[in-house]
Amino acid sequence: MWKKTIAVAAGWIHLDLKHAQRRYFESLQNHLGAGARWLDLGCGHRIVPDWAAAESEQRDLVGRSRLFAGADLDPAMSGHRYLRRPVFARGEALPFPKDCFDLVTANMVVEHLDQPDATFAEITRILAPGGKVLFHTPNLRNPYVYTASHLGDDFKKRLIRLLEKREEKDVFPTHYQANTIAAVRGLADRVGLRPVEITVGGSVGSLNELGPLGVLELPFLKLLSLPMFRDFNATIIAVLEKPARSH
Repeated sequence: MWKKTIAVAAGWIHLDLKHAQRRYFESLQNHLGAGARWLDLGCGHRIVPDWAAAESEQRDLVGRSRLFAGADLDPAMSGHRYLRRPVFARGEALPFPKDCFDLVTANMVVEHLDQPDATFAEITRILAPGGKVLFHTPNLRNPYVYTASHLGDDFKKRLIRLLEKREEKDVFPTHYQANTIAAVRGLADRVGLRPVEITVGGSVGSLNELGPLGVLELPFLKLLSLPMFRDFNATIIAVLEKPARSH
């Protein structure tokens, strides 16, 4: 009942509540070329949640690629429905030769990296010239994310379970070392990648599972949708490119 009320109220104030996971999936659709060699870093057990993209959409997306590999240390990777090549590995030490992937993705992974430079140096190494890395991560300038970054892990797990209905086993320690636009640009420059797109966008409200509080949150979300406050929205979706070799 309340989710329908929130959706109707958002329509009244012309607020787009498209979930960030859906926006990430649509970005994937735009950047995954036919016959691409694709690595999903920190892949876990899915590309995106089923409510963000239908199974048929995810299957069609994977079908475009020549290779779909996933790298993670999470045993849940063994339950991934779409992976053709699961690899247990850390981002700082990927067991692949250089120039072997056309696209590397990371969905809600970058915030967990304590050494993002080391991981992105590895990504740069394994990307073919002209290849891209596409990632979706929280924006540390968002008030909710900034507050969460100062909470203890135990309290944060309980809060996430309440607000997002995620199990504690799917919540991992966060470091937020590359979670602002400036930090992403600095990281790209240090590892030799070129920013193609860096967008900050909203999502459904953080309080939408709490009934009337979800409705009361809508004016704040509308404020964040205005151009002057857009950089304080919830998530960053970035596309960085490895320069093609000069001739």
